[in-house]
Amino acid sequence: MRFSGKRVAVTGAASGIGAAVAEGFAREGACVAFLDLNEANALECATACRDKYSAECIAVGVDVSKKSDVEAAFDRVDAAFGGLDIL
Repeated sequence: MRFSGKRVAVTGAASGIGAAVAEGFAREGACVAFLDLNEANALECATACRDKYSAECIAVGVDVSKKSDVEAAFDRVDAAFGGLDIL
């Protein structure tokens, strides 16, 4: 597993390319934060990856156009994973 032990955050992770990238990191052993404006869909993707790959995955709702949302999102990621290796 190429990313075993790495902590990753992916934006736009509730669908499309973002979801595929996040799933790829989960498949390769990373702890993945699925960040998206649609937190419910991000949670669905994170749960599917957690179940399929036994990866540590969280979902975080965030509007990346709002500084306060971004700060809060990364506070949640830091609390969950203790930092990031890949963004």
